[in-house]
Amino acid sequence: MSDVLNDEASAGGDDEVERHAGPQPVESTVELEVRYAETDQMGVVHHANYVVWFEVARTRLCERSGFHYADIEKLGYLLMVTAVHVSYRRAAHYGDHVELRAIRRQRRCAGVQS
Repeated sequence: MSDVLNDEASAGGDDEVERHAGPQPVESTVELEVRYAETDQMGVVHHANYVVWFEVARTRLCERSGFHYADIEKLGYLLMVTAVHVSYRRAAHYGDHVELRAIRRQRRCAGVQS
């Protein structure tokens, strides 16, 4: 059921992280099997679970870039999701396999100054 949804998450980034990490992949794909706890009594995935799954794909994208998410934070960077766009093509059910893609479309830096 790889066509259940398509996710695009935009996260802030910084040139220093990119210099340390080397070439940056722009996409990461993760396949997950729907667990019973993620469904309602009809076996349909609750919509809130999709955003949790997106984080799995985003974390994998960071790892493929050469950083564990915790290492990025230790450098003083917080990667904020600024938008999530979801197209629900059909319901995912218990036992289905879903494919999630995290795509880095553009690199922008959002920061807070004290």
